[in-house]
Amino acid sequence: SGNSWLAYSGCPMGRGFDESGEKGVLSLDLSFDPSEISEASVRLQTEWLPLGARRFHIQSVPVDGCSSHEEVYQRIEHELSRTTGAQEPAPLLRIQLTGRLAEGFALSPVILQARLVTGHFHAEVIDQTIQIPDLAALTGENSLRGAFARLLVPQMRLDDPDAGPTD
Repeated sequence: SGNSWLAYSGCPMGRGFDESGEKGVLSLDLSFDPSEISEASVRLQTEWLPLGARRFHIQSVPVDGCSSHEEVYQRIEHELSRTTGAQEPAPLLRIQLTGRLAEGFALSPVILQARLVTGHFHAEVIDQTIQIPDLAALTGENSLRGAFARLLVPQMRLDDPDAGPTD
């Protein structure tokens, strides 16, 4: 009405994965008694009003030891049910896979993404996993890489996968 003040603090809805999470506006109702000018007569009420637009959600999913796409998919669904629940409307998802995969498993983000899109509005899968190399096969290669592995493997502490060469 005639005595209202309005402030615009930016876009109240996310426009990309760099603006993930719940978005909305904060409604402020400031009232005071004009007959009594003091701080005690001022009342401020706030209310968070989430906007119904789709949210951008980034989920990191550890997939250590997984040896099939089905195992990875089950871990993704478990993490999503734990963190997003049954949000309506469904969020736009970015899944970041982390951890060490089982030896010999070739992860394909495209396969997982195709499966996730059927149950979600939008989904993208980013592979940030580390493949555990087959050291026996690697040292058996007749190549420069194999020769390098034969020099390096005896110096490695194989009981600790995060450790570097021995001193």
